[in-house]
Amino acid sequence: MPPPFFQPPWPPFTAGDRTYTFSHLDEFCFEMEDSAGRRRCLLVSFSDHVFTRDDVPPSARPIPFPGCSRSPGYICDARYGFSLGLRPRIEGLPAAQVWLLSG
Repeated sequence: MPPPFFQPPWPPFTAGDRTYTFSHLDEFCFEMEDSAGRRRCLLVSFSDHVFTRDDVPPSARPIPFPGCSRSPGYICDARYGFSLGLRPRIEGLPAAQVWLLSG
């Protein structure tokens, strides 16, 4: 059972003949080791910004997303498509190399 601080998932949203599902954006936790060697549990949550935008031209026939944190916010097919890959990218971060550059 998820911890009590988890937010309920977004329900599917249908506009015209397309249904957007959001189960890939459910909150999740994963463990990793920090730079001091301590195990940490990271909670990851998403906002509607990962699949909406506020600057849709009228010619694109924007589809408003109800209850969006933007005012107003519209479904963006490109961002929605990118959001499908967010979880695996985030879960892969502990194994990634990070470069710190200065100068």
